[in-house]
Amino acid sequence: MSLSDLAAVGSFVSGVAVLASLVLLMFQLRQMTNQVRQSEKNQRASIRQTHSMRISSAFLQRVDHAETWVKATKGEALSDAEVYQVMQSMWAVWFSVEDSFYQYRDGLLDESTWQASLAGLRNALRGPLLRAAWPFIRASTVGADFVAMVDDLIANTQPVTSNDQIAACRASIAREVEAAAAPAAPMVVGLGDKL
Repeated sequence: MSLSDLAAVGSFVSGVAVLASLVLLMFQLRQMTNQVRQSEKNQRASIRQTHSMRISSAFLQRVDHAETWVKATKGEALSDAEVYQVMQSMWAVWFSVEDSFYQYRDGLLDESTWQASLAGLRNALRGPLLRAAWPFIRASTVGADFVAMVDDLIANTQPVTSNDQIAACRASIAREVEAAAAPAAPMVVGLGDKL
């Protein structure tokens, strides 16, 4: 075998080695891409879970002080401590909403979660408490874009009295209790259905 033949064989072997390296690199890149996608999914799930826990916590804190909440929403006289309690809770809600706004803007909160948060905010803005706290919290928010969004929401949300909200909840509960007490319709089984 001549030197040129050895050079050709060497060239061929090195070409096969480069090709094998490229194939291996392609598989590694594919694996890394899948790992990055999974990591992003995990991070989004963690963000959604934290978001849900934060909102649930805010609601559960209100349960501990239901009497104060009812008094506040009805406009009844509150002690200084009760006013402080209600306003601190509302400020916590506003900070949570602001955090969600910036998470959404930065792409960390998905569209459906943000739209659900907005729907909840619109509903909450129908009551007096978040509206009452907004002028106090407005000056300490981070950005003008959040302030503009909330100002627009407040301007375009019709407030209702707590009596309207309580009456609507009572009517809804009564409807569901009545529906549960109604006799169940007989189950019809078709020929192809199995029992």
